Amino acid sequence: LYAFPVRGLSQSVLVGAGQFGNNAQRIWRLITTGMNVETRTPETSPAASVAASLLMPDLNSESPYDLPRALDHALDAFVRLVSVQGGWFAIRRGDSLEVRAQWDAPSCADLVLSLDTHTLLRRMNRNLAPMLVNRGDPLWSEIPHKGLKKNTKTWICVPLVIGQRLIGAAGLWRSSAFKGEEWNRLVDLATQIAPALETLITFAEMAGHLRRLAMLNDFALTVSTGRSLDQIARRMFALLSRAFGTELIVLNLVSFDDQVLQEYRVNDGNLVSMLRSAEGHPIAPLLASDTKVRLEDMSSNPALPLYNGALSGLYVPLRFRGQPIGMLSVESKRANAFNSYDESLIVVIASHLASLADYTRVREEAEGRARNLGVIHEVVQQVVGLTDPHAVAELTADLLARYFSYELTAVFIADESGKLTIGGFGGSSQNVVKRAMKSVEYPLIGGITGNVFRVGQGVLVNDVLQDENYTPVKGWQAGSEICVPIRDGSKVLGIIDVESSSRNAFTHNDYIALESLA
Repeated sequence: LYAFPVRGLSQSVLVGAGQFGNNAQRIWRLITTGMNVETRTPETSPAASVAASLLMPDLNSESPYDLPRALDHALDAFVRLVSVQGGWFAIRRGDSLEVRAQWDAPSCADLVLSLDTHTLLRRMNRNLAPMLVNRGDPLWSEIPHKGLKKNTKTWICVPLVIGQRLIGAAGLWRSSAFKGEEWNRLVDLATQIAPALETLITFAEMAGHLRRLAMLNDFALTVSTGRSLDQIARRMFALLSRAFGTELIVLNLVSFDDQVLQEYRVNDGNLVSMLRSAEGHPIAPLLASDTKVRLEDMSSNPALPLYNGALSGLYVPLRFRGQPIGMLSVESKRANAFNSYDESLIVVIASHLASLADYTRVREEAEGRARNLGVIHEVVQQVVGLTDPHAVAELTADLLARYFSYELTAVFIADESGKLTIGGFGGSSQNVVKRAMKSVEYPLIGGITGNVFRVGQGVLVNDVLQDENYTPVKGWQAGSEICVPIRDGSKVLGIIDVESSSRNAFTHNDYIALESLA
């Protein structure tokens, strides 16, 4: 039994024979090729023309269960059946129609049409009947106008129905009215392709569900085994990027005092980590609300999106033991890139990530503090026996720079009158600052250091240019700064100041270490 496919149609010719040689097989191939051409000639009957145009059986011919390709073929069948200016093909997702294929209507790509807000679509969903609207009709203003031309006079929407359920629709428009015969052909085509399309959508949903399960499995196997926050973030970013086809991902973790955000994001293809002030950060209102949101719902927020050019996004809080500890943000440059299934998956990942990040952060914090306390002990051992305030200031600043590799350290101690006049410097940039300080009048007042000495409250400044108290020193431009008071009860005896030429150079651990030393 020999089977010869009729290319372009889901039809085969079966031939029973004793034995076919190559020549005989070639003849039958030519016959089936001729049948393909014959069914597409203009002289064929309307029924044959429809049969030739129906791609329902052929939706799987090139790539089985490839939904995007099948939808393109389905729309192509509608467009070849009748002459139109443009069209789109949408499938139903919940209470919306999502446009997945377009012809000569690029503005309709990724268009989402709510069945509740569009009068015509709501009526079509209820009646399961095709809708036709002509220019000048009262309902013309109710149709989706994207993609329409200036001379468009007729718009139709043909539903795809299984039983009593709408699964999709095809929208078409042109400058002339549709004839009765054309109308019938479109309705017949929709009826023919609906079962095949239903199967494809079902398989696509199953495949998507399996991918989501696989992603959670990958999360458990790879991300959860990370030893540090940087390693966890790197693995998670790679996982999310592969799953959602975007690198526009941001992870923010709130410090224990709620003052600083540790932010992970992708810059120029590289994952970078930085510290940013929680106050005034774009996600601060979202953290306060402690609810997941979509970018489409936050169009009034000028701080979003977090990446330039992003058109859609999901922002999911990380909660641990009932408290928000950060936020996971996933954005895309495609409009309506995330559906309800994606949102559910990101929420699940965020819930696992919250406990993992909190545990890792606590462990890193404890290990860092233990290391810092060891270093602080060595510094104190060398300083504690000194009685000269000048020697204390100079040696402490030098040891701080040496042990912690700080770029610039300064220790100022109050004199007998309680004014900051005794100072010492350390670090690779100390000579520049020493020369500049020769022209500074003592006692030190103003600036971040003077303000900390006055109020007795330490600060960590990630960007000194954003701090109104910062006073620049000639020849030295700081980027970030930590300043803590040296206190004896309520009395402030001096300050310890550490600076870097880079912004976001210090961690909360650095701040804790300097407080402990003070």
